[in-house]
Amino acid sequence: MRHASYDGAQGCYIEAALDVIADKWKGVILYHLLNEPKRFNELKRTFPELSQRILTRQLRELEDDGVTIPHE
Repeated sequence: MRHASYDGAQGCYIEAALDVIADKWKGVILYHLLNEPKRFNELKRTFPELSQRILTRQLRELEDDGVTIPHE
């Protein structure tokens, strides 16, 4: 269950991060985006067992949660 906000108590930021990436695919998707940005179809080819609908939803949720990966 996601919280509406976090109060900054010890461990709270870790809890917030885990809330954001807790879905089955988000951690794996983020791992594959760490080294370089990828287009949607590149990610889709990386995960052939993942439906387009689910990949789209996971990416949108990451975006809505403000998850960004800085690249040089």
